[in-house]
Parts: sequence; structure tokens; C-alpha cells
Amino acid sequence: MSLLGGLSASLASAVNQNTLALANLNVDFSLIKVEAPVEFNVLGSELSNRFCTAAEDGLPHRIARRLAALFEQLIPSTPKLITTYGSRVSEIMKTPDINPSGSTSHGPFATYVGADGTAIWAAATSGIPALGVFLLSCLLARAWDAKESTAIWFEIVKERRREIEDSMSNNSLLSQSSIIGARQDISRQDLATWDASTRAWLRSADKAKAREQTQLMLILENINTPFPSCPTTYKKVIEAWQQAMGGMESLLVVTVGLQSASPATQSGVQWSLSLSHLRYYGGPVNAKSNKDFSRVTIHQLHLIVLGSMLGAWGTRPQGIIPAARWFLSLWELMEEGKRGAEKLAISFGWLHNLIQAAILLLQLEAKRDEEGIMLVKYGQRRAKKFLCEDLPTTSPFFGLCNPHVLQALSEEQDLECGIQYLRNIAKQLCLTSNEAVIYHSYRPRTDKTSTYSSGKSYEYREYITAVPHARASNKRNTEGDRLVEDVDARWLRIVHTPHLSNKSDPGESARDYVDCEGYKKSRMDVSLRWNEQFIYLGIRDGEIERGITSENLKWDAPPVYRSHSEHSNCLRQEGQGGCPSLTRTKSQCNCLMPALKDNHWRGESLCCSIEHTIVFSRLIGEEPLALYIRKDSSLLGPGHLHSVQKAVIGSINPLAAIEHLRIAGLAKARLFDYLCCVAPASDAQDCDQIKKLPGMYLLAIKHKIPRLGTLSLHGLSIASCIYENLGSATISLKLLNRSIHKASWLSHEALEPQLLEKNNNHGNSNSDTHVSIAKDRHRILECLVPKPLNRAQAFACISNFDSGTLQLDQEDLSNVLALCSENSIYVAGVILSDPFEKVSEDDIRHIVGNIGRTGICMLVAPQDPRIRPLSDEYNVVAHQNYDFERQDNFKGTSLHLSFTDWVVPLEVDGMRTIDQDVHFVESVVAVYDGGKWVADLDILGIDFQRLIRLEIDSSCPGSHNGPVVYDYTSIDSWEEFLDKPDCVGIFRAHGNWPARLAAVSILSQQDQIHSVGIVDSKESCLKCLEANVCHLELGEYESPLPSICID
Repeated sequence: MSLLGGLSASLASAVNQNTLALANLNVDFSLIKVEAPVEFNVLGSELSNRFCTAAEDGLPHRIARRLAALFEQLIPSTPKLITTYGSRVSEIMKTPDINPSGSTSHGPFATYVGADGTAIWAAATSGIPALGVFLLSCLLARAWDAKESTAIWFEIVKERRREIEDSMSNNSLLSQSSIIGARQDISRQDLATWDASTRAWLRSADKAKAREQTQLMLILENINTPFPSCPTTYKKVIEAWQQAMGGMESLLVVTVGLQSASPATQSGVQWSLSLSHLRYYGGPVNAKSNKDFSRVTIHQLHLIVLGSMLGAWGTRPQGIIPAARWFLSLWELMEEGKRGAEKLAISFGWLHNLIQAAILLLQLEAKRDEEGIMLVKYGQRRAKKFLCEDLPTTSPFFGLCNPHVLQALSEEQDLECGIQYLRNIAKQLCLTSNEAVIYHSYRPRTDKTSTYSSGKSYEYREYITAVPHARASNKRNTEGDRLVEDVDARWLRIVHTPHLSNKSDPGESARDYVDCEGYKKSRMDVSLRWNEQFIYLGIRDGEIERGITSENLKWDAPPVYRSHSEHSNCLRQEGQGGCPSLTRTKSQCNCLMPALKDNHWRGESLCCSIEHTIVFSRLIGEEPLALYIRKDSSLLGPGHLHSVQKAVIGSINPLAAIEHLRIAGLAKARLFDYLCCVAPASDAQDCDQIKKLPGMYLLAIKHKIPRLGTLSLHGLSIASCIYENLGSATISLKLLNRSIHKASWLSHEALEPQLLEKNNNHGNSNSDTHVSIAKDRHRILECLVPKPLNRAQAFACISNFDSGTLQLDQEDLSNVLALCSENSIYVAGVILSDPFEKVSEDDIRHIVGNIGRTGICMLVAPQDPRIRPLSDEYNVVAHQNYDFERQDNFKGTSLHLSFTDWVVPLEVDGMRTIDQDVHFVESVVAVYDGGKWVADLDILGIDFQRLIRLEIDSSCPGSHNGPVVYDYTSIDSWEEFLDKPDCVGIFRAHGNWPARLAAVSILSQQDQIHSVGIVDSKESCLKCLEANVCHLELGEYESPLPSICID
């Protein structure tokens, strides 16, 4: 070793030893605060007091200082990047709605409201190196989930310490801060807290720059971005960080761009690492970074779902805008003349989401904004299985571009829609009149509102021509020969099963006769309206078929013309297969009459003297309405089935289809019923449709959305109802990686439909008489919508959409009062509402804020919350007589939120990782009066159904005559409330919802909810309230009001 080399090594060793000695001094250098760069000053001034204090003096500041010291020597110099980033951060903080201030409306969460800039402000006040470390935290938080990011942080901190120790052992030059940083305690929990604050800030920043962020996400998908191929995770992360900061600095000073030396195999920004500290047991885990790291609003998600649907339909890019116009035109048709558009949106929520997406797309297109079309295309590419895997089998545009469906929907009666549909298909298939027949069977169900089973022992069987029969017309040509006219016909037979009759009811036969005659008349009226021939075949005894369960139909004694040769008609010349009963003097043939052995039908001579049976095979449809063709028809051959399928699912241009509906005259009731059949809310509704709507069910059967796709659409509708109330809440695009129908919160109970409104046009919905089938001009199906979620299901839904991956069991969330995730706090509506309001269980409110905890936190109340004991001082309770003045004497009352040390992680993926995504945190909602604690509350434990709500139907006249009969005591302080009076007490907190809610919660915890009355906030008085409840049976001097009235 040379003299100079030895001297250098000695000096380096001495420096390291001196620095090490300084590092061992008991001085916490992390408490030192420096002045932030001027570009960040707006951030510091805009932060809430809670976040600012934590950033400057709390744990986040200490973490920032320690990490900065540890990595200082590795951080590249990027002054332009730091300056520009500070300006951007200040710009974000000034964006409206990004950093709201806490208020009374936020209840106990008021101090947690606002953008969480804790980590970034802690870095800014810790020096320039700390800002570089914060950018590393942003890089990791953007690419990895929280537990993976924490594992990476833990590993690189550990490796950096080892690197410093190795350098010290080798007498390498090290900075003083690096050596001191290596000796600082940085726990895994500290790193998780640092990562959590970073994520909260990134979500706020993404919201402020939502447009730019969405466009960047869509662009990055098509960019190949390689990452360093270093041997260790530590080296990969550090090099990627250094390259990113150096690259951004170069871009900002406009010097040099970045180019990939080798092409990547996958599109998008994604890298993989081997994580050694993700799990307690086992070797390193190979993990890939998030590819879908962006977030969207619920309306943007609707655009993606619209893209998924259009992609399944095979819509080309140039067809996206026309398809959006089709959706808009369809909704306009549904809304025409329809009162209650809001109710219509609820009834067809699954469709309304797509309509809203189409409207938004067209609005953005009109502004030449490409974001909408980019989101739709993203859905076509990346959300193919979000609704269901077999969605591509769905008919485009729900079958409403099929010409046969369109024409049938102009009929006002359901059954006639189905008949018209089958006749149109028969015509396209070029079937002959004696080759095909339409069969309809109908068996009335029991009327549950009646004391007898009306028509239960009867079944109506109707045979209908699929193709009109050509017969002689009364008109003649110039040569005197009869002209040909096409005529349709219907044959009705009633089958009676005697052993099903109620023999104990002597009047049943008469009632059945009336029902049969009524049904026959209704079918006859329909035939006359269409100028068709109606033939009544009478009533005969026999076994009632439960329906056509096989593929065959046997028609005993069919009409005479069924025995004609193929393509023959009644006007053929003699000897060529014409009808022998038709002569020049006879006005009409008998070919439509049944062929019977006695060779006559009501005295008419027939052309056939042998009764026979024709066997048909079902071609299209199901029980109880279908098209049948003769078994010997050539159409049943395998080569002709394609033409049948083409006729059923064929389509025309969507905009032309809408125009057809406008011109042809759409029967809106039939359209509504058709859409119900296309996407039934449940299996029960699907089964009910075939009984109530044989026509619509027939039209929709080949165009129905696959069952799982229907569940997903209805599930999305349920989730959309929740998110419509969540304001600016966003959704992770990782949600698209799993079909929504598989979500844990979307239980069968949630999809059980409820009746939105009863159809007054038909009376009881269970009644199924001939009137509702034959004379219906309104909707037959009730408006059935999925049930709202309960609170636990709503929180499970939000956790799923917010994270994009979590599938939580709703039973685990039954006691959750709020959910906290990054910059969002989702609170049960009852926590933030006046107790007089009737808040639904799925009412969840969104607050921009953060509680400073890692992962997703489920806040739960403590068991047996405490209440302040009564004071022993006699002069603190006055209990003055009530003076009938409505006042708020609890202005000093406020609600506060704090946390205990009870934190329980919830494992959700079965990987047994060190860090977990979800934690239950015991959270105390306490009521304070002027800074003095009164009680801890259990608001979710209140039985709001038992709460007595005191309201009057009309306004107070202002004055009342007569003396006060009952004793009432004013409750004007919490001590007077806790030490209750013997008579009726009036808790005077008029208009103060936190105090009113706290009072109800305390009484509930004392098992006195049955004696609590909540007074409406609108104008009223005690006399009016007394009169409103005076019907109660009470003692002579006993007030009709509850023991405690919360005003």
C-alpha cells in the first residue's frame, strides 16, 4: 500500500469512527425541522391543524428525517424536479373539493377531514433529501399494494443498513447522515404509516388531476416500459428510483429523453420483484406490480361497462357513437308520456346505468373530449369478463334490432305480440298453411284473494294459423272467377277435468261456466278485431296437461285443409286438389272446419270424412306458446336449422330499428315487459314471466342476457345507488379483473326483488283471469327491483369497489360504523343524521379525510360504552318548569372520535402475510360538553324502529286557550338529562342534531328507548303534539307524551 493510500484509509477510518461515535450519542436528530422550499408553502398553510401538527412534530416527521438520512447518498440531485413538484403540490391543494374543512355536518369525524398531506409536508420540513424519499414512496405506492409496498420498504431499509455497515467495515467514505440514519430505529409499522399517508395524498392528487390521470392511464397501457434487471430487489428498486428522478429532471430541463434499449414483452408499466419479507414463513415471493393502478368515478365505470357490453356485441370503433345514440333514443321512447322518470330509472336501474353512460359519452363527444371514447374502448379491451364470461353470446341491443321483435312490439296485448312474432318468422321461412301451426295453452291459477279456485279444473287450448289459408273471396275478377283471399283462423278447445272440481261447493260449476264463457268471448273478440275466423271446439272431459313437456304436439281432428296436398288451396280446379265443397254457387269453403267421423259440422257438408291426427314438432318457443311444424317437414333437416336461427336472431341497423319503433307505433307497456324478460331481477321473476307473459317471454328467450350477466347488471345497479350518494369517491380499476356477480356482497338475498308499485289496472297481482291475459293494454309484470343492501353489505360493496380486490364476509361487518381507506372515510348515515330522520341501512356518506391508519380500517364501537356517573352536587340540577319555548341549550355539545389500542387484522387472501389489508379498529364516539366528557356512544345500537317520532300534520295555529294540564320539566344541561325528572322532560336542543343524537344514544344504552320521543324540527308546539297523540289510553293526569321528549 502506498503512503498516500494508507493515509486516505486512515483518514476515512477516523472519520467513520468519529461519525459512529456521534451516531451513538443519545440525540434524536429526527426532531429537527427545517424550512420547507418556498414552492411547498401553500401546502403547509392549507393543511388542517391535525395533519400539519403531525407532519411538523409527530411520528411522520421523525420517519421522514430518518429515511432521508439513511438514503441521502443515493438520492440524485434534481432541483428542477423538486421545484416543479412543489408548485404542482400547491396547485393541487388549491383545487376545489380536494381539501375540505371539517364542520358540524361531519360529526365526530370533523377533525379528520381534509387532504392528507402529512407525509409530503413532513418531507418538505425535513430537507430536500426527504422529498426525494417521498418520491420513492410515491413510486412504490403507485405500483404495489400496501402490504407489498411495506414489505419492499422493509427490505430496502434492511439492505441499505447492511450496505452502510459493509462500507464502514471496508473503510469506505460515508456521509455522516448515512451512518446516523443506519443507527435509527425505523419499525415496520412506521414504514406502513408512511406508505399509508403517501397513498392518501396520491388519491387526492389523482382526483385533482382526474382528467390527466385517466388519459395517462389509457396511454401507458400502450407503452412498453422496461425496468432495471438487477440481481436483487434492493438494487432494482434503487436503480428504478434513480432513473425515474433523473429522467424527470432531464425532461423538465429539456435535455434528453428516455429510450428503451430492448423491447418489453408486455404492454404497460409493470415490473416484478422477489419479496423476501412479505410472509413470516417460506422463501421469497415473486410478485408483479399493479397494472391497473388508476381509479375512476362511478360514472366513468358505467362508460367502461358500456364498452364491455358493446365489445360483447361485436361493435366496431366506428359504431360506438351510433350505439350510444341508440341507447339515448330507446330511453327517450320509454320516457315519452311516462310520468315519474325517477321511478322508471329505479325500475330499470340496470339499463339506466348504460343510458347514463351513453348520455355522458355523447356529451363528451360534443365537446371533442376523447376521454369518454377512450374509457369505452378500454372496457371493450379490458372488461370483457366483468359482467360474465359468456356475455358474447348475447344478442346485440337486447334483440331490439330484430325485425320480428320490433314488429311484434307494436301489439298492445302480450299474447298477440307472441302470435305476431311467430307468424312473421313462419313467413320468412316460407312455410305453408298446412305445414305449421301455433299452439297456446292456458290454465288459470288459483285466485288467492278468493274463497274458491276459479277455473282450476279447466285448461284452454288454442290452435292458431301460422300462415294464412288461401280461400275463395266473395270478390271476382273480370272473367267471373273468384279471387283468392288469405284468412287466419283460431280454434279454441276447453278441457275439463271433473275430479279436480270442488264438489263441496255447489256454485263452482256456475262460476266455472261464467269463466269459460268469458274467456271464449275474449278470444272471439280478438279474432274479430283481426278479421280472423274463430272456431269454438267446445268443452270435453279429459286430463289437463301440465303443459307441453315433449317436442311433439298431436292435433286430433284438425281442420280439413290440413289434409290438402302441399301448396294447395281451395281454388284449384277440379281434380287438382281443390276443395270439393266449393262450387261457383257456394260462397265459402269448409276447409277451416275440423274433420269429424260424422262428416258434418253444425249441419255443413265437409270435404273429408275420416277423422285423423297430425303430429307436429316444436320449432320455436316453449310452454305455453310455440310454433310447430309437421314432423315430415323438410325444415327439420340439419341443413335448414341455420335459416331458423337466422330468422330468430337476425338484426337491422340500430338507429333504423329505433326509427321503426317510432313509425310503427310502439306499445310501451310491451317494451317495458320485454325488457323485464330480457334481464329478470331474479330466478323467481324469470319463472313468473312465462306464466304471465307468454308473448314477451317468447320474444325475449333468444335475446336474454345470460343469467350471470343479468346478476352483474343488477348488482352494478345496486352498487351505483350507493355510490351516487358518495360524491367524489373513486373506484379501483382492479375491480374489472373479477366478474361482479362473484362478489361476496352480492348475495342471493340482495337480488331477491321487491315490489316497487302495484299495478292498479289489474288489481291483485296473483289474480290471473282471462281479462288480464286477453284484454291487457297495460303492464302485466309488476315493477320488480333488487332489494337495497343492508349496512354490512353496503360496507362490503364499498370495500370491494374501493380496493378492487377485497371480498369481505358481510357477517364480519355487522358492527362497522365507518370504513377508512386512504383519503376516504365512508360513514354510516345514522352517525351523521338527526335521529328524527329515517335513514336507510344502505345510506353511507363519504368524507374526504384520513385517520392516519394503514390499509382499510373498519371502525367498530367498544362494548358497553361508558356514561358519566351522576354528580353529588345538589346545585347542578335545576329541572325548571317547561316554558314552552323551543331553544337550543346544548350549543357547547360536540362529538369526537378517538381510538383504543384494540386493533385486530382480518386475513382475507389466505397468504398469511406479515401485513394485512384490513383491520378492525375499536373507535370511540364520545359526546363532550364544553370540553368535558359526558358519555361514549353506541349509535348503531339504537333501535330506530322503536323510536317515537312526534310530528303533526298541520302547522301550529300559534296560540292555544286553556291551562296546562300536565307537568313538564325543561332539560337544559347534560347533568339534568342524566339525572332525569319524575315527570315528562323536554330535552331542549332544538336544531342541534349532534346533541339530539347523543341523547337518544344514551337513553338507548340505558334501555329506555321505548320512552323516548323525537320532536320534528318544523314548527309545532307542545299542545299540538298532545292533541296528535291524545288517542292513547292514559290516566287522568298522565301526559300522552313519552317520558323524555327530544326537541
